[in-house]
Parts: sequence; structure tokens; C-alpha cells
Amino acid sequence: MAVNARSLATGKCYATSTVVRRVLGIKGDEVTYEVRGKKARQVTWGSQATVDVATFAADADREVSADFDPKSHPNLAVRP
Repeated sequence: MAVNARSLATGKCYATSTVVRRVLGIKGDEVTYEVRGKKARQVTWGSQATVDVATFAADADREVSADFDPKSHPNLAVRP
């Protein structure tokens, strides 16, 4: 399930099927983001990437908090 591309904003976090992505910036039709693992204990944000807005929105399942932990939200859990 995709999120609305117009709802993307710098600082917001989005869960995909495998990771959580935090938007670092949006410039034109490109989104720069960083990733962390799906467990909240993995608080270190890792690699950065830039993709087009449509791809980012299509890959994101939903907006989540930066400390999102699928164990505390079983109905919203990021799939393994």
C-alpha cells in the first residue's frame, strides 16, 4: 500500500516492507532519505539514497514515528 506523494515531508518517517525511512529533504521531484532497520532498537540511521517522489511514495506502506517498533504495534508491523 502506497502513501500519498503529496504527504511526504522532511523529517517524517515511513515504513516499507523491510526498513524505516526518514526523509532528509525533498527537492523538485526527488526525495533524499536515510534508513534504519525495522526494530526501534536499531536507532542508528544508516545509508542515504535519493529516489524520485513517486517511487518513494509507492514503496512506503505508511507513515510511522521515528521510534517505530513493530512489536508494540502488531497490526502495523513491518513485514520481515
